[in-house]
Amino acid sequence: MLTLDTLDTGLQRNVTRFIIERFLLDLGEQLGPPDRWQIAAANNAIAAYQRGEFDRALRCISLGEKPPHQRPLSAPFTIEKGKLSLRS
Repeated sequence: MLTLDTLDTGLQRNVTRFIIERFLLDLGEQLGPPDRWQIAAANNAIAAYQRGEFDRALRCISLGEKPPHQRPLSAPFTIEKGKLSLRS
């Protein structure tokens, strides 16, 4: 089975970028605005991507895609004011 860490860095970057872009597109197409969990997931994924932490970015997206009843009780995301936003 092929895993992300077996790919070269360029492919990891491309796969991760595609998945983040798809997640953002899905957020834009949903009926209501994204909730705080989804926004935090996107922010953290983008920040991890920019640091080259592709596995972490994908984990953030995976958590952000979960419906509210499947999310962990302890929030893995924090939203820090003045930090990276979806616009940046």
